[in-house]
Amino acid sequence: MIKQDFGPGHPPEIIVSMMQQQPVLILNSAKSLTELYVTKNRFFEKDPFSAIQYGSLFGKSLVLSPSNEMWAKKRKVLGSAFYKDKLLKMVGVIREIVREKIVEIEREYVEKRQEMDVVSELGDLHMRIILMTAFGLTDLHQVKLPYIKDGVTKQMKVADILRLLISFIIFRGGRYMFAVIPYMIFFYYSKEDKEYMANVHTVRDFCNSIIERRRKELQASLTEDKCGDILTIMLQDSQAFPTNDSMIDEIITFFLAGSFTLKTANSNLLMYLDCNPKEYSKLMGEFKETVFAEVLKKENKIEDPIASLNIESVEGLRYFSQCFYETLRIEPPLAASGGIFTEDQELSGVKIRKQDFFLINMQLMHHDKTEWQRPSDFIPERFDPLNPLSLKPDGAKRHPLAFNPFIGGKRVCLGKTFAEIVAKFVVPALLGRFKFEHVDTDITKGIKPKIVQNLNQACDPIVPMRVTIVDWSQQI
Repeated sequence: MIKQDFGPGHPPEIIVSMMQQQPVLILNSAKSLTELYVTKNRFFEKDPFSAIQYGSLFGKSLVLSPSNEMWAKKRKVLGSAFYKDKLLKMVGVIREIVREKIVEIEREYVEKRQEMDVVSELGDLHMRIILMTAFGLTDLHQVKLPYIKDGVTKQMKVADILRLLISFIIFRGGRYMFAVIPYMIFFYYSKEDKEYMANVHTVRDFCNSIIERRRKELQASLTEDKCGDILTIMLQDSQAFPTNDSMIDEIITFFLAGSFTLKTANSNLLMYLDCNPKEYSKLMGEFKETVFAEVLKKENKIEDPIASLNIESVEGLRYFSQCFYETLRIEPPLAASGGIFTEDQELSGVKIRKQDFFLINMQLMHHDKTEWQRPSDFIPERFDPLNPLSLKPDGAKRHPLAFNPFIGGKRVCLGKTFAEIVAKFVVPALLGRFKFEHVDTDITKGIKPKIVQNLNQACDPIVPMRVTIVDWSQQI
């Protein structure tokens, strides 16, 4: 819509569109974010419509709740999950899950020479990591629950059910009925709505049973916090999380937000590296000189890449971090994020009334031609402060908020550090053992692929790739 109305140039800093019978301000420039995240941050809240639209699944989670005293308590407790001591516990779990997945990939796709759907398989890997760090249970990804669809009940994995539920609730918000009669969004009146609510209750009842089991184990001193999981942290603070429902809200939110962000970013990174051989070669060179240096002195192959990865070694992966950020820049997992002001404000010279809805257009900001050189190209070096590509096209310093994949201010994503840590273990481990190549070679030539929807993975595209053992003797 923006491209149609404003052409190839950058649109105005703030534009207004009508959505759901109300005006929506769309913030297209990083300049407006300085005020939003700093001087006027205390008036920045998530929009109430999101709480209505997603509340049936997320309940009163931090993502949807207003920033009151209880919100602050919950955020402080959950924030402690990503302190260094907790992350160190999580790393041990992440390492074992990644090692297990590497064995599966080699058995199913290398030895059998089958094509691998990279989005699906990385989704499965990150689902296991998230479930383990949320619940502290190793076998939860195998558990199946009843799922109702079109009057038929079948058994499905918990993670697959959650993905289908979030897909349903997103598309439900776009119904024509709600544009005509907005208040109808409060009512789950259709057959599909009723099945959705039944499936939500199934998942929440399952989460409740896990909480009760863990509570009894903690009371009997049978469970030790070995992996720093979110559930154990919440159970130890009854003031911030007085009810099981309050914990379930955060667990479901953490799972869906975390697994989607990680799956999107890391599968995209594997795909971009295959399309950009120069950058792939440079990244493999960094791996060869740092995390895999010792093992490669002995032979030109790596049987167990995860054994070479630890907190200290991955923290030094500078070029990998640049590749990861560049992937988030080109395709941010969340293209836009909405909010409101709790009082009348003025933002970048535009007067905004209390409760007016605005959208932060991250996708457009990440491709702003006034901030980024060659914004459509995959150029990790733009995140190297010593490289000229880190500057604006006119040579000036880039706006610090031009890159904004995790929002900012008091609403900044709690899992930002966690996402980066997981990426630094998952992607180097996979690339240390395998080479991933698109089956559709047109993609590597810059030709856009035909998107095939994977109906079993809730709107995920199918991206087939060939997987082979990487030949380290060929890496410069």
